[in-house]
Amino acid sequence: MNSQRKIFYAENEDINGLNSPGLKKDKVGINSKSNNLNRKWSKKNTIMIEDTAFKGFHNQENHLLIKTFTKDIKYTDNELVKLQKYLLLVFEASVNNHNFDVTDFMALNPYK
Repeated sequence: MNSQRKIFYAENEDINGLNSPGLKKDKVGINSKSNNLNRKWSKKNTIMIEDTAFKGFHNQENHLLIKTFTKDIKYTDNELVKLQKYLLLVFEASVNNHNFDVTDFMALNPYK
């Protein structure tokens, strides 16, 4: 079995204006070793994405609160674009960093 199992592959080299070296089109893609996916889930490597504050009450350090989508804002809503950019920043900071702690990242780089 190929040890560089592809888990992500981007068709475009530039995603929404973000020139992310980890997301450029290549033959290998992102593999489980480079992204350290073999770890167990914990608050240090998990982000809870919710649109209600009370759901993240017990896990505030890794709770990412997004705007609730309503039909009134369906043509002007850009929350998912903002979320994508933020998650790409998290990803770029975590690649090849085996000691990466998402709670530390979120404390220093709050979602806006």
